[in-house]
Amino acid sequence: MFYNVDVTLNGHETANSHVRFEYYPDPVISSVADSNLGPISGNTNSALSGVGFTHRNVCNLKVRYGALEVTPHKVHSNI
Repeated sequence: MFYNVDVTLNGHETANSHVRFEYYPDPVISSVADSNLGPISGNTNSALSGVGFTHRNVCNLKVRYGALEVTPHKVHSNI
């Protein structure tokens, strides 16, 4: 998603720079299904449902279990 941006210094004349401002909607978590028990060695599965988890160069998805922060191994997204 983007908008074309025109630049002006005097409020009347604009530059023909053809600059695009790209934006993204904020990620939204709609549900969380996880286990509240698991071994300290890991491999406990959790499932987060939502949209906007895979915007390139923007969303750096992390999951925190208490003080432990991990990067998910699999991320599925329609966006």
